[in-house]
Amino acid sequence: MKRTLSLLAATIAALLLTLAPASAGEECSGCSLLGSLSVNLSSIEPLEPMVGDVVTLTFDVDYALPGGFDCSFNGSCALVGGAPFLEGDEPPAFESGGVVVRRRAVQAGVATVQLDLTGETEEACRFEDESGCSTFFQPAFIHASTGPIELEVQEGPTPSATPTATPTFTPTARPRADDDGCAIGRSPHASTWAISLLLLPALLLALARLR
Repeated sequence: MKRTLSLLAATIAALLLTLAPASAGEECSGCSLLGSLSVNLSSIEPLEPMVGDVVTLTFDVDYALPGGFDCSFNGSCALVGGAPFLEGDEPPAFESGGVVVRRRAVQAGVATVQLDLTGETEEACRFEDESGCSTFFQPAFIHASTGPIELEVQEGPTPSATPTATPTFTPTARPRADDDGCAIGRSPHASTWAISLLLLPALLLALARLR
């Protein structure tokens, strides 16, 4: 509906310009653009973005152009600036609420952005001929811009430190050392020999009684 109204308005303006005679003293030369195009920032979501947020910028666009307006043509909608605080290369999209741009906040600070629009229109050019002052139309471009917009990106929440587990050490038995520092180990054979020496007197006493 909006595109139809803009086309109708531009067509009427062109018709009036064609039919209007040059006033006395008016120079019958030069060209003038038909229609109009303007853009303004509508909203920022979230309003106070932090590092890590996806920031959505919405812009209101008013236009009255012969062919309407959208962002499908190469270079028709371009967001300039934002680095190094905002990142992303998603092109602006012309939606029902206006032109929408999404960028991710990656660094705290004040980002400066600007939306530039370029639309296709016509221009009416007047010239002098044998019949007087005549008008012809030719393709042209019309431009609009928001101008610089400052957007503050805040630091994100500081992550809490994750506790680390403290390793537990289990003491291990160390071998006993003699005077010269050499370790003294124990073996099953040494234990058996010691027990035999302890039992030898009892064995000899038993043999003596048997005699």
